[in-house]
Amino acid sequence: AAALANNVPYHTFVRQMKGTALPKKRAHDNQALLNWSEKKALVKWVKYLGLTGHPVNKRTIRPKVQA
Repeated sequence: AAALANNVPYHTFVRQMKGTALPKKRAHDNQALLNWSEKKALVKWVKYLGLTGHPVNKRTIRPKVQA
């Protein structure tokens, strides 16, 4: 009844109550190309490139991501 009253699918409601539903930010972590620490390192490197005046574009970043 609570799921219907709040317009939430039943199975979503049950997973929320059991605590097995993940937040949106973590729901698809297993599908991401980079994990959290790799992403953090990449951001740090891109900021460094920007501060040192090197151009940042997808040709610069792609080889590092695919390595």
